[in-house]
Amino acid sequence: SPLSRAKRTAEIIAESQPGIKRIIEVPELMETASEESARYVLSLKGVERMPSFEKLKGISETTDEFLFRVEQGLKVVLTRSVDEAPLIVAHGGVCIALCKILDLEFFRTPNCCMVAFDFINKGYSIRFI
Repeated sequence: SPLSRAKRTAEIIAESQPGIKRIIEVPELMETASEESARYVLSLKGVERMPSFEKLKGISETTDEFLFRVEQGLKVVLTRSVDEAPLIVAHGGVCIALCKILDLEFFRTPNCCMVAFDFINKGYSIRFI
């Protein structure tokens, strides 16, 4: 994600992991910025009382558009990392979208955690790191 918190997290991880050779920003993996998509993400997280979305007023991205954008970002990542396992640093909504795209059951993740999407037997699984 090109968002500053995700970029800084990627830098910290890269500094501590000598196997990471490069950091690539993929704008399609930026967190959702619309009220509709944010409500969708929060509802999957089980949030019943929605926060104020005042700062998102006027920003237009449907849930389907958000999912499509993240899917395109995933394709970019997989295309650019044919010979190495990619590390995606993004916000929770993107993780939720990846679960949906990869046909995985969403499970609630705490903030600032790392999860792995493992490709096993022609399908994906998800686990905490």
